[in-house]
Amino acid sequence: TTATIDIWDKIKRSLLPTPQRFHYIFNMRELSRVFQGILDTPMSALGSESLLVSLWKHEVTRVFADKLARERDKEFVDKVAQEFCEQHFGEDLAEANRETRWWADFQREAKEDPDTGEELPADKIY
Repeated sequence: TTATIDIWDKIKRSLLPTPQRFHYIFNMRELSRVFQGILDTPMSALGSESLLVSLWKHEVTRVFADKLARERDKEFVDKVAQEFCEQHFGEDLAEANRETRWWADFQREAKEDPDTGEELPADKIY
């Protein structure tokens, strides 16, 4: 939680909106998107601390860097994520997750409830 708030704070103070980049606005919604992405991941996909840190770094990058227009701003987010990863999770976990792993939830066809015939949500595979 603290790592996410710290990175959000640094990014919103450093990447200010300009006339060319008016969409560089970072509010509490970005924080909730990071937490939601982590909480939506099933526990069975997180077998170790390293995988959890990997997921955290992916979500931070997805939420903050995806809205940026310039490559150097995206590199800044990567640098800040690595910096806070070392600060909050330790050098070993930061080094193990230096390269950002990408996470995705691929869905299968929806199932049907045999009793009611209603469509059930599709299983997510990580």
